[in-house]
Amino acid sequence: MSGSEDSPDYENKEKRACVMFRNEKAKDEITRQHKEKAKKLLLGDEVDSDFFDVFTVSAAEFRRINQGKSSVLELNETEIPSLMEHIKKLYVRHSLKEVQDYVSDVSGIVSYLHFLKDTCSAKVQCSQSREFQRLVKELNTTGEKLNRCLSSAHGMLQTNLQNGVKAAEKHCLRNAAKKVLEPEWKDNRGHHKTLKALCKCDGYFRSGNGDIVDLNYTLSEPMYKQMNEKYIFLTTFGSERSRKSIKGNFESFRENFISSEFLQSHRKNTEMYLRLVYIRTEQSKLLKNLEKEILKRKKSIYNSVSDSIRDTMQSTYEECARITGKSAFTEIQGKLKSKIESSKNTMFKEAMERMLKQFSDLQTWIVEKIKEKMTTSLMVALKQIPDDVTDLPDVKEETELMKRCCEDLGLKVFI
Repeated sequence: MSGSEDSPDYENKEKRACVMFRNEKAKDEITRQHKEKAKKLLLGDEVDSDFFDVFTVSAAEFRRINQGKSSVLELNETEIPSLMEHIKKLYVRHSLKEVQDYVSDVSGIVSYLHFLKDTCSAKVQCSQSREFQRLVKELNTTGEKLNRCLSSAHGMLQTNLQNGVKAAEKHCLRNAAKKVLEPEWKDNRGHHKTLKALCKCDGYFRSGNGDIVDLNYTLSEPMYKQMNEKYIFLTTFGSERSRKSIKGNFESFRENFISSEFLQSHRKNTEMYLRLVYIRTEQSKLLKNLEKEILKRKKSIYNSVSDSIRDTMQSTYEECARITGKSAFTEIQGKLKSKIESSKNTMFKEAMERMLKQFSDLQTWIVEKIKEKMTTSLMVALKQIPDDVTDLPDVKEETELMKRCCEDLGLKVFI
């Protein structure tokens, strides 16, 4: 910052420098905390370093600039233009993905209509039957591989949760007292309000300045520590395409079930080629739907431990929320400690069982859903041969149109 202290705009420059310094410091701190957490728990160390963006927006300054009033910051320094551009890119990316999914689905439907209207000879039917048997065998192999992968993850999860249960049972009272009930950095004059609010909100409270007090997580923290240190969730649910991850198994299934090379080898055999295209589009649609549901269930599974602790403590939270009077703080502390002490030998085991049950249910659901949906698709494409399909429209033009659309969008549907 240059210029004389007596200059008319010196004060504005000083304010601007302070705001920019504060914003950069806040941005660095938020990036450090959440980027590392995202890498550790969600994405892994292999991800692009630019996946995480932080914007320290100055809405008041942005408004003043738009109103033509004097301001401390320049327009770009409010970071709102950058945020708007970022949101636009996200929207375009999301819209493009929706269009690609739609075109892929329509390509499958058009392929189905195209091959269905042609009568199959006995030789073609025999060829389709052989391909059906081959793909059913490949489908069973895929299910077995996925089952082994998830069973292995379930076993590791169980082992680490058992270690976490032992640590939680041993240290739960100390952790609760140190971090929530009797923290050293708090005094009773203000903390009793926090504790009362926490009980009203089922063990969780966020203050006005963003500080979080979560008794449920504090009690279950040793269990989460065991999971996070062993990267079980990251390995199983992360973006790495390894044999130990769901993503890796899905990619292997996508690439090997009907490979691009195998599809290309049937280009001259239009009858079989379009059937294979249809099966691949159905496979792609299935995997996209599975990934969406897995993402939802992953969150539920991860939170199931602290949710189970919350359910165990629920009646005590409700009881403590009704306590009033001069001795309310001490009474609330006593009741919470008493509940933790009386429940510690069962509630952590129950939390472990809930997580393992949800994980096991997910495993069964994934394997069964793949087998069910893909078997149906194989039957439709290679076994189901209607007696009369003379009324179906000619879709040659539509097929060519979808080929061009796929090419323009970079989709490898018609290879």
